[in-house]
Amino acid sequence: IGFILDRGYFSKSNIEYMDSCGYDFVIMVKGMASFVNRLVTDNRGKFENKRAYSIREYQVYGMTVKKKLYVADEKERYFHIYHEVQKEGAEREQVEAKIERMTKFLKKQQGKVVEFGDVYEKYFDLIYYDKDGVFMYANEKADVIERELELCGYFVIVTSQKMTAKEAI
Repeated sequence: IGFILDRGYFSKSNIEYMDSCGYDFVIMVKGMASFVNRLVTDNRGKFENKRAYSIREYQVYGMTVKKKLYVADEKERYFHIYHEVQKEGAEREQVEAKIERMTKFLKKQQGKVVEFGDVYEKYFDLIYYDKDGVFMYANEKADVIERELELCGYFVIVTSQKMTAKEAI
């Protein structure tokens, strides 16, 4: 028995359970998911334009890296890293549109006593008048936005068994 799992089913306990039962698995993870950010970043530029990594049937480029899924993992897993140009374009547009919506909202809040949630603090330095708590303006955190843009178009499939990126997809 093996499992093909969509996003949201990844957890250490699920992986350990499948291992204890001898079940194989294939799990899809988006490139922006925190635990694969580093993996994608470390491998950016190594495969995206190389013909040897082209998987024409799916219009993606993919490569495989073997490593542990988490620190205490007893097994090495196979991380199949993919890049899709069309997905990159769509995701970049979503990020840019989100930043634009947030910027417009922040401008409407200038001069008001208001607090913003973590989402705004992730993308912007929020400047207040010290004494009143009145919101003055916001500056984009360019490094945060650029890092998110760099992850657009990537996704990862994790498998318990050895296979190529083409076989995994």
